[in-house]
Amino acid sequence: MKKLLLTLMLLAIVNTYSQEKEFVITNEGYSKFVVEEIQNLKKEEIYSKALDWILVTYKNPDKVITAKKENELIRVNGINEGNEILFEIAVKDGKYKFSLLSYQANSAGIVVSLMDIKNMLNDEGKVKWIYGAHKRMIKGINDLNKSLKDYIENGIPASKQDW
Repeated sequence: MKKLLLTLMLLAIVNTYSQEKEFVITNEGYSKFVVEEIQNLKKEEIYSKALDWILVTYKNPDKVITAKKENELIRVNGINEGNEILFEIAVKDGKYKFSLLSYQANSAGIVVSLMDIKNMLNDEGKVKWIYGAHKRMIKGINDLNKSLKDYIENGIPASKQDW
């Protein structure tokens, strides 16, 4: 019985301190950041590859990079799928943190901000149908982060190699 209780306590502690692997919407709002593990890379390499990814991803990379601290962080204010996004990439040895600072969509003249989430979930814990744009926004953010991770791990995307 003691072993069972100890095991349950350890699982609860591990679960409490686990980090999100992708952005989600919960009762408390949206995930503020995700941490991605990058095996066998030093923070200098991750930082350099993240900068390269920005060069490949954005048409005017010098305009979207609003702050950078060598081998520590990069802040980007750009456009993702027609929506304005402000995010930060912080690096450490073997991992990076993708933090979402702001995200706004402008659809049919109506500005929808991911930062204004209030009472989005129904009684079953699912996002209400009226907030479908928020689901698309979260998917776009996850896709952007996946693109960054793929680039750091694999280099130039295959679609950019065929010239």
